[in-house]
Amino acid sequence: MNKNLLIAPVGYEGLHANWLHPARMYDICLIAYEDNVPWLYQADWAFRHDGFKYNLIYYLKTAKKNNTMQVLDMLKYDYIFMPDPDIFITTKQINNLFAIMKHYDLWLAQPSMLPYNFSHPETVHQDNSYLRYTNYCEVMMPCFSKYALNICLESFMENQSSWGMDILWNELLGKPEDKIAIIDEITAYHTKEIDLENGEFYKKINSNPHIDICRICDKYKIEYPNIKEYKRILKEL
Repeated sequence: MNKNLLIAPVGYEGLHANWLHPARMYDICLIAYEDNVPWLYQADWAFRHDGFKYNLIYYLKTAKKNNTMQVLDMLKYDYIFMPDPDIFITTKQINNLFAIMKHYDLWLAQPSMLPYNFSHPETVHQDNSYLRYTNYCEVMMPCFSKYALNICLESFMENQSSWGMDILWNELLGKPEDKIAIIDEITAYHTKEIDLENGEFYKKINSNPHIDICRICDKYKIEYPNIKEYKRILKEL
């Protein structure tokens, strides 16, 4: 078993083949939410289950592997990366992500994003930066430490859309100023446009994502935060 794990829900058109390179230094768990997903059983763990990303990941607490009694214990891994299926990122970049998480003792982080199809400008790649300590890591592709996942895992059942969970994570982790980061040394590409009206994902969920955010904020008595940068580690020239 590797010390790191990638978990992702995938459909027929997912980009997961890019993550399955033999040079990977992590285990892979893929959860197919459609039938006949290619490459599925080349993963270390493979499941077929209907549902939505974070609900599906929570379901892994009890899911049995390939009709055996073996259950995936996510908390046996040091770091757990959870990209959306439409994220383009290479095996080399993922290996590096886990190395940076360990080197800087991060609890929660994400790669920076190319300036296309993004939700928050603060997550877009900064050329002069190696990483930025922040109060926010987006649901699109977070990487959790074992410590942080143990604290945040129950939040994965707050809703179907996942909107608002990323606000809650900072609160649950105690609002640290040196444990949550956007890693500019690694840049990923969100290949599909975010389309609240016509996007296939948003047609399937049973609630309005904006209302989901408000419900989480009301439930936990938190405000929608301004995304803060506490400190920046500059890239060496």
